Amino acid sequence: AAGDRVFNVKLNGKTVVEKLDVVAEAGGKYKALVRTFDEVPVTDNLVIELEPTGNVASPNQMPFLCGIEVIQSD
Repeated sequence: AAGDRVFNVKLNGKTVVEKLDVVAEAGGKYKALVRTFDEVPVTDNLVIELEPTGNVASPNQMPFLCGIEVIQSD
């Protein structure tokens, strides 16, 4: 449900989204959410961090990532 899994997203140590609630933003459970982040400097590795914003009482509240697409820009 909305509000159960809220987290911050960091790319290479920089917070790019605060308090992301995928269910709320996608409009319900089992719906995809696509976010685009441009101009992320990457030297060797892209480090993605998903940080829970509240007390995680169960594994169902842990942030997770189902897929990622990385496109190099010139």
